[in-house]
Amino acid sequence: MAETTATPKTARELKVEEIHNAIERIAPLIAEGNTDGAEAVKVETEALISALRGKDIAAVKATLRNDVRKAVEAAEKAAVKASKELAKAAAKTGAITKETQDYTTVPGLVELVAETAKKLFEGVQHELKTADLAAIIAAENLAARVQISNASGDPDWDGSTAESKRLTTDTLSQVWEALVASGVEETEAKDAMERLGTAVSNKRRDVAIEYVRALDENPEEAARWTRALAANPDAKPSEAVFAFTGMPQLTRAEDAKRRRALAAADASGSGDGGSGEGGDGDGTEDGARKSTPRIFANLKAIKENADKAKENMKSLKSDEDKAAARAELRDLLDELAELRGLV
Repeated sequence: MAETTATPKTARELKVEEIHNAIERIAPLIAEGNTDGAEAVKVETEALISALRGKDIAAVKATLRNDVRKAVEAAEKAAVKASKELAKAAAKTGAITKETQDYTTVPGLVELVAETAKKLFEGVQHELKTADLAAIIAAENLAARVQISNASGDPDWDGSTAESKRLTTDTLSQVWEALVASGVEETEAKDAMERLGTAVSNKRRDVAIEYVRALDENPEEAARWTRALAANPDAKPSEAVFAFTGMPQLTRAEDAKRRRALAAADASGSGDGGSGEGGDGDGTEDGARKSTPRIFANLKAIKENADKAKENMKSLKSDEDKAAARAELRDLLDELAELRGLV
């Protein structure tokens, strides 16, 4: 009897298989609380989906994106359930947890979620500047999170608890439902939500820093940080919270300015008169003139090309070309985020 050989998979089938494998990686990351890792895989998956080409590909892409959404929703629900079960087990064994078990029981949070969702929806509808809208949403999301307690009873400023994650998910779900109900196409709604999600993530650090700085003028809000104030009794509220949480103390813009100043000082060198010559003036080894790090030329080239890309982006016409461009931009953002993490 002749042996039958399996039909080789097509290139598209192999790519779809790769996408399904990526989707399967999302749930374990969410389960272990690795939200950054899960988000990175989601971005990677969307890039793979956007890059698909071929006949009837729109339907295939829609199905795959729906698979991603379902996987994320199921994993997040499972994570919330697991967190509650752990809390119940801790209660039975006498262990003490001060973590908020249901954010909807915190006075005002349900209303704040609805208000934030409404602002998001209206901002997307009226095409407000993404950065401006992101700053508002990031601030309101932080205002909600600090009302949720972690296991130690401290404000959940970094959104690490299950209830903070559920609050964020509920906010985005309300926006999604409102957009679709208003007649916005799902693909367009998804793109808008992804752009905002990235922008909000970029604003979180700045918003958290500005919130902590304002504690010095807001004793009522500072009172939430009981353990931080107790651990640093002689410090200002802002200093106490910065020290207690270990969060960065400079906004992204301030940090960039600091690094530019350091780079300029490094480039100018040391020695007499700031001439760039070394202390011994012999122009060799430690006395050699320091040159501007090459990375600044690289970054300048990136910025110049970004300006050109803005103009060239106007020439995109087809949905497939636009989707491919979005995928390339997501990859670029990942690369830039990795670069930022190195400094």
